[in-house]
Amino acid sequence: MQNFNENDKIIELFIVESNQLVEQLETIILLCESNEDLSLENINNIFRIMHTIKGSSAMISFNKISELSHSIEDIFFYIREHDETQYNYETIYKLIFEFIDYMKIELVKIENFHEPDGDCQDLIEHSKALLKSLKSSSLKKGKKQAQNKMTSENTIGEGETCYCVKVLFEKDSEMENVRSHLLLYSLKELDIKVLKTEPENLDLEASSGIIRNQGLFFTISSKADIKDIEKIILSALTLESYKIISVEKIPDRIKTLFDAPPDSKNSDDSRNLERHQNYISVHPDKLNTLMDLVGELVISESLIANNPDLEGLKLENFNKSMLGFKKLINELQDVVFEMRMLPVEVVFNKMHRIVRDISKKSGKKIEFTVSGGDVQMDKSAIDSLSDPIMHLVRNAADHGIEEKAIREKLNKPLTGSISLKAWQDSSYAYISVSDDGKGLNKKEIYEKAQSKALVNKDFEDMTEKEIFSLILYPGFSTREEVTEFSGRGVGMDVVKQSLDSIGGKISILSEEGKGTSITLRIPLTLLIVNVLHISVGNMKLALPSDNIVEIRKADKKDIIEDPDGNEALFLRGECYPIIRLNKFFESDTEILSLEDGILVIVKEDNETVCLFADKIIGEQQVVVKPLPLYIKKTKGILGCSIQSDGSLCLILDVNDILNAKESELLWHMF
Repeated sequence: MQNFNENDKIIELFIVESNQLVEQLETIILLCESNEDLSLENINNIFRIMHTIKGSSAMISFNKISELSHSIEDIFFYIREHDETQYNYETIYKLIFEFIDYMKIELVKIENFHEPDGDCQDLIEHSKALLKSLKSSSLKKGKKQAQNKMTSENTIGEGETCYCVKVLFEKDSEMENVRSHLLLYSLKELDIKVLKTEPENLDLEASSGIIRNQGLFFTISSKADIKDIEKIILSALTLESYKIISVEKIPDRIKTLFDAPPDSKNSDDSRNLERHQNYISVHPDKLNTLMDLVGELVISESLIANNPDLEGLKLENFNKSMLGFKKLINELQDVVFEMRMLPVEVVFNKMHRIVRDISKKSGKKIEFTVSGGDVQMDKSAIDSLSDPIMHLVRNAADHGIEEKAIREKLNKPLTGSISLKAWQDSSYAYISVSDDGKGLNKKEIYEKAQSKALVNKDFEDMTEKEIFSLILYPGFSTREEVTEFSGRGVGMDVVKQSLDSIGGKISILSEEGKGTSITLRIPLTLLIVNVLHISVGNMKLALPSDNIVEIRKADKKDIIEDPDGNEALFLRGECYPIIRLNKFFESDTEILSLEDGILVIVKEDNETVCLFADKIIGEQQVVVKPLPLYIKKTKGILGCSIQSDGSLCLILDVNDILNAKESELLWHMF
């Protein structure tokens, strides 16, 4: 392989586009398998994907990938030319899935600047043997039916509008035929028919040069709105510009339409649109750096505005300038957040394959539904969620859904169901994985935890939430046998740790015999939060504003105390437990009477308590910094920040405080 280094633009483009092609291939095969139909359109799409991967990998001397994709391309070329041939769908699907798995491993190697050296000789031999088998069992019944089908696909349907499109890619973008295939495939996903292209055969290597010099021309017909068509075209990588012309019929030569003067009778000027791509691709590392710089700006603004040297001075112009400066920083912060947002469907789309594999290997019938894929979250959260969601979906399919015989005995539908959905409110995104399987056995979980000396309470004294939280303990599982996919407990600590790293939370609901629902709550923004600064003795603490319900001074008549000394605030007919932060953090303070301090009523996951502190310092927007490794397991602390006077301040984790207060488990997960 030549010129393989971190700065090689062609290799970077190969990685991006090959990942897209592999994802498209997996989507096609999963759809074909579920519909039990390998249509002519999908045969053509798979052929083009294989041809594109073959050509692009050969161009940069990834010879093993090129040889393997070529061998599979030959299969689909033969099927395409002999579409009446009887063949074993399952064998073909299995081969494609093995190719996909191989490509994913090799692409990871390339991303890490290693040679894609995986052995694929067995797959190549398998491909050749399958092609030989297809040829020997070919049943040629003529191609008239297929030709009629292709003819009907290349006509303008009733109610459809026909458009001619010219696309130009950026200079030196390379692999123009690859980009053209990706664009046309994206259009087909919106049920847009591609009737004609110029150059006609995009699979030929020479087509790249033609597209580079003259552009890609194609004719489409669709009932879709032109804005939706434009949106897909604009999503093409390295797009320089495009032009759309509405026409009444398919032209003999598309290019001549765009060479003609504007008043040509062939075009409808009201639908003549010419735009340039209005965005550019940016490496994620650059976005991370930009986010860090915005965070430093927030800190700097706070340090300047609250500089003790300015205390007591009348600086009207300075204060006006600082307000304008803060406004600009807030706008910059919003823009950077927007740039980092991605739809969760980039993670959700990968889960279909997991459910499919488990269903095939276990013999279970599983209906898998996905919704809310358009919910957007910060890229760092998306990256951290891939493994947790994978564990939850895998465990729901493998351990949650029962075997067919068991479901039949329980009078449950033979086909189990798993749903993966996402939604959001103003501050958080939520992702839930639900199944209609056997649910969690509370007694079994308790006995397993007791055998590991994880609890010192009787079963009757533990809440459902406490019992279910036991499955988040590292290595905890009620499943005795070790399988390829493990039990519901295995991997749940990974889910917990991943969520902790992004400030997320997990909640578990389950009913034995009916199913389990696990919900993840993830903050939409991970770096900058609004907090209320409070003091407890010599400690300076910060409470996230999203958790605060009310702040009040204590009135002695509203304070109640039980025989064990537990205090609570009775307010508007409700009773809220009081947690003294000085006791929680074992900190000395001179303010011991509730009337002398301040009560902050906080809420988390439908639980409300009062936190008792000495006094309020003020509100501030802070940058959340991770805790040093040596104090990472400190109870009740989410992270730290730099205060306006330059000192460090610890940010409280309200959920952690609630759990630590009400739980008497011997181990601490936080």
